[in-house]
Amino acid sequence: MPAPPSIPPLSEIEAVIHEHYRLPEGVWGYLDWVTGLVRINVSGDEFSGSRRTTEFELTLNHELFHAFQICTTGYLYRLSMETLREIVRIISSVQRSSDILRLIRTPPAGSATLDTLLSEIDESNNDGITVRDIVEGYAYFAHEALNDPSMSATDYSAKLVLAPSAEYTNAFRFSVDRIGERSFEVFPLLCYLALLFRDPTAVFGKLHDRVATLALESKPKLFRQIVHLLDHVEGEYLGVPCQHTAPYNLDQPFYGWSMRKIRDTIGPTLLDYVAEPGAIPLAVQEALLRPIILNDFHKIEPHSFRTDSQYSVNAILVTAVVSFRILAAHPAGPRMLSFPTC
Repeated sequence: MPAPPSIPPLSEIEAVIHEHYRLPEGVWGYLDWVTGLVRINVSGDEFSGSRRTTEFELTLNHELFHAFQICTTGYLYRLSMETLREIVRIISSVQRSSDILRLIRTPPAGSATLDTLLSEIDESNNDGITVRDIVEGYAYFAHEALNDPSMSATDYSAKLVLAPSAEYTNAFRFSVDRIGERSFEVFPLLCYLALLFRDPTAVFGKLHDRVATLALESKPKLFRQIVHLLDHVEGEYLGVPCQHTAPYNLDQPFYGWSMRKIRDTIGPTLLDYVAEPGAIPLAVQEALLRPIILNDFHKIEPHSFRTDSQYSVNAILVTAVVSFRILAAHPAGPRMLSFPTC
């Protein structure tokens, strides 16, 4: 993958990036898929431990779980990598530092490749379920479970009423309609398994068809029982990127350290944690912490992120803000992996 062209010093681009990397009113957070950079709609003072609100903690959990999804599911890993490659191609087409600044201020509308990639997210299957529904439904469940590891089915039902939009509830409500009250136990795993395939919505529906015919066992056998259903599901399997990246033939400089941390910390037991995300160890949660931009442009840049990347910090910021600006011009972009509060 070609590296971006020469990037101007941070002093020259910071104001431009800050001006054009603002989240819309009512949106708490945004994970830029191509760099892993997280944009949180709070100030540095609000970010400090003494000022953190429940909404902030849920937002951070939500965006970090999206990073976990990218590191552990073939569909999202490929989508992230292909989007990165296309954004870098667009950036690399300009020659001078002044062109970079112009690219940030007036980004291109995108490309046919990006249109195809993003449009797939919102294509409904015959059941009216989209990939976005599966991704966001899974992340919504996860951030609530991470916030309250002892969350019950009753607790979650109450939380669903407060969900900001239907994309956070559609997949779970479909699951309840198809398999009843035990959906609370198996929903995260069904979402995860579906995202291991090229066509997640088709696999999601087929898995529910199979589950509906079973007498489900109790934990821990329950999760293995569900996984065995994959033997009866047709589809192009994309695999688990944090365990084996060779099949993807795509270079990703931004998630490598997190993927190794997941593999080394919970590799053999990954299945347990994708099925019960509230139990994800703190060491893995910390490994998913991406560089963060706050409203006053305070940045957190974990050492692991910097050393894994072939780009300078300036180039990471430019790549992220150009991605943000280009995707914002696409119908799917403003909703891509964001967690609105209204």
